[in-house]
Amino acid sequence: AHLPEAEREAELVESKRLIERNTGRASDLFCYPYGWCTVDDASTRAQVARAGYRCALTAAPGFVARGDDPYALRRLGTRPRLASFVTDVAGISLFLRSVRAGLRA
Repeated sequence: AHLPEAEREAELVESKRLIERNTGRASDLFCYPYGWCTVDDASTRAQVARAGYRCALTAAPGFVARGDDPYALRRLGTRPRLASFVTDVAGISLFLRSVRAGLRA
């Protein structure tokens, strides 16, 4: 979103085309650089859709629910230890963070 809109759109379309040409496979999923995309950035999300992507991932932590914007999907980070991975995937880590945040408020 730091590029002018026309330049951003051209980059989205061209990068998708190059990936598909070089891999011989469809490139349907987009990940925002550095996970950057905000809920009020409807312009960038619309450009990603127009470029032909089916969805896009942000770095915002959380689960995806039915009805969420497919161009602003949250995801769960994981850690290298198996026990940490299990608590992350089960949502326990996210739940505990939200409880701690509520206690501080």
